[in-house]
Amino acid sequence: MLHPNLISEFVSAYQTEFNRLTVEISKSKTEQEQAKTTKQIDKIVDAIAEGMFHPSLKAKMDDLEARKKELEAELSASPQERPVLLHPGLADLYKEKVADLSDALNNPSTKTEATSIIRGLLTEIRLLPVDGKLLIELVGELAGLLALGQTKTASERCASGRSATLVAGVGFAQDPTLNEVSINV
Repeated sequence: MLHPNLISEFVSAYQTEFNRLTVEISKSKTEQEQAKTTKQIDKIVDAIAEGMFHPSLKAKMDDLEARKKELEAELSASPQERPVLLHPGLADLYKEKVADLSDALNNPSTKTEATSIIRGLLTEIRLLPVDGKLLIELVGELAGLLALGQTKTASERCASGRSATLVAGVGFAQDPTLNEVSINV
């Protein structure tokens, strides 16, 4: 769990997945707005076909047609992925949390609580056969996994009878799909 290549792989996988989700969500919102704009245009065309015409309809139609072209251009352009910037001390934080977790799992007085906390954070553990070997895929709440060790040590947290409070970071709360991440180890 502490191998530098694994930490680098995690950071790379997280950035790739976060960027993919960001592009996917943006595209979905643009497609929804495009559908709504097309419906509004169709309603104006229907109103004109039924004999209703006012100069304000033409102005509204022009605005909608212009917006429709903008949306089509957005959808046809290749998405510009913004790089996700992770905290520069993430690798050190990860090492510290793994050490705390290891201490908690090896201490008989905190082992049960530490195991329970981990089970609460992982939604799925998958074993994937790849090239004659089994890869382990952990699926769970990234915010919760990163919250492990918020107090001084995992032993102190377990001894206090408290579990970590799970809070999404700034910008994550608006999109619930970003609270779960799949990481190949």
